[in-house]
This record gives sequence, C-alpha cells and structure tokens, in this order.
Amino acid sequence: MSSAPALPAPAPSARGADAASRVVAWHEGVLVAAIALSAAYFTWRGWPFSPLLGTSVIRLFLADFQLVAVGYVGWRLWRDGRGFLRAAGSWAGLQGLLRFFRVVAPVYAAQVLYANWLAVVPLVNPRLYDAPLLASEAWLFGGSMTRWMSLPDHPAVTLLVDLCYLSFFHWIVLAIVLLHVLDGARAARRLVLALTLSTLVSTTILVAFPTLGPAFLDPASVAPIVPAMLQSGHFHDVSRAFRAAVLANPGGFTLVPFLGVSAFPSMHVGHTFLALAFLWPRHRSAFQLFLLPVLGAWIGTVYLGWHYALDGVAGIAIAAGARRVAGRWLPEAALQTHGSTTISNRPKS
Repeated sequence: MSSAPALPAPAPSARGADAASRVVAWHEGVLVAAIALSAAYFTWRGWPFSPLLGTSVIRLFLADFQLVAVGYVGWRLWRDGRGFLRAAGSWAGLQGLLRFFRVVAPVYAAQVLYANWLAVVPLVNPRLYDAPLLASEAWLFGGSMTRWMSLPDHPAVTLLVDLCYLSFFHWIVLAIVLLHVLDGARAARRLVLALTLSTLVSTTILVAFPTLGPAFLDPASVAPIVPAMLQSGHFHDVSRAFRAAVLANPGGFTLVPFLGVSAFPSMHVGHTFLALAFLWPRHRSAFQLFLLPVLGAWIGTVYLGWHYALDGVAGIAIAAGARRVAGRWLPEAALQTHGSTTISNRPKS
C-alpha cells in the first residue's frame, strides 16, 4: 500500500513573506495599543492628549507627506513615463499609493506618541539628570562643549548649522522614499521599523531620565550665537514658556508638537544615523547627498545648545540596536546590486 505523496514545503520566499506580514501586523498593533494606553493614562491624569487624527501633529507633517508624494510620483514618472500615468489613474494605482503611505504611517504614529509624552515629562518625573552629562563633558573635554563651540561668532556657520538641524526630519522621510522606490516596500519597512523602535525606546528613556540641555540649563552658553540663529533661538524661548505653562496648568495646557524640553537621548542624531546606515550599503550617491546636512544637524545638536555630547552617542547606540533588531525581524530580501543602485528581483509592472 503506497503512502500519500508528501505535500511540497512552502517556498522560502512565501515563508519570508508570511513572517514579514506578521512582523508588520505586530508592529502596527503595538503602536495602536501604545497610543490607546497613553490616551487612557493621560485622561486618567487629567492631561490633554492629542490622538493620531485631526491634530496639529498631522498638520505639522503635511509638508513631509507632500514631499513623499512628490518624490514618489517624480521618480515613477522618470522611470516609467506615460505608463505610470495610466497606472496611477487606475484603482490598482490608487491602492499602490495607499500601500506606500501605510509603509510610512508608523513613523508618524511613533512621533505622535513622542510629542505627547515629551509635553508632560516634567509632570511625570520632575527630577533632572543634567549633572552627570555635564560632569562627563567636563571629564572628557574640560568643560561644556556648547560653551566651547559657541564662543566664536560666525553668523554664516550658525545659520547653516541651524538650517541643517531644523530640516533633519525631511531627510529621514526622503530616505524612506528612496528605499521604497529603489528596493521595494520591504526595505522601506525595515527602516520604518528601526525608526519606530528607536523612537519608543528613546521616549521611554527621556521620561525616565529627564534632562533640559545646555541652552535651558545654562542660557549663557549659547548667548553669543543666538542673534545669528535661524529659528533655534526662538524655539528655545517658546519651549521654556511651554514647559512653564505645563507646570502651571497641568490639566489645561494645549499641546504644541515638539515644544517640550528633553536632551537625552538625541533622536535627531539617532534617526539621521539610521537614514545613513540604511542608504550606505547600496546607494552611495544618496548617502553622499545626505552626509553633509546630516553632519550639520549632528554638530547643531551641541552647537545650538539642544543636547550634550553624550546625547548623540546614546542616540546612535539606541538606533544601532534598533537597526539590528529590524534586520533580524525583516531580513534582507534577495537583491541584485548594480553600481550604486539596487534593483529588486521582483517583476516590473
């Protein structure tokens, strides 16, 4: 009596796709649960909470969504020409665009969590931990790095560094766009997963170990360069006023995204490190384009008084750990490398 033939094992690509789908679903579910639990906690404490939809946070990010859309459409037009226009007008084209925005959405959800928790840090934990960071700078560099860097008054340098610092998030969004159009959704999701993991870990740390940063603890450290700043000097003043308003009226303040005060760790450094790290292996031209403004932002974290030197080191350490986890959960798909451009093995539409 012959036995029934064994069923063929699933192809590795199918198994990989199933595992990736589970990771994506888990990733999105954790973010939704974190937002819901945070909203419940804020309500219990009597604090205002701005949810994901219909808030100033989303309005703040509209410019980045527009940048994503323009970059994506521009690339497809350059690559596919009229074929893309015909496809974009179809239902399948609309579904593809919606899937693309779904890839990006977790970054914004994580930023909503960060913005809400940043606002209430002084209410959750009134202690400050600037002293160890100042002591580390004194031991390593003989004093405050911000004071040392801001002594020379070079208005053009200050303006350029401030521009790099304030525009850092655009480079992160653009990195996601490039990975999506060059390597596919899986590569973009890997960066998005690393960014959200880094944001969640960093947010937890900044609530547990609040810090102010040099410009807030020692305003004189940046006084020589404030007149030449593009916007950071203004944001220093507004952030001080916002922190005072939160402490004076815990149940009645209005959330203004990213106006809380917290230095450790630096997500500016950590997140831009991730953008560079994901571009470096296959897209050297893009990496070189990103490098100068990213380095300008890194210098600006200390030069403009937002962070201590070790804040950036901690940001990179957290980001590197998040990148490693994201690489294990969403492993590299089979890719063909041609020069500095990576072409996925998926069939072209």
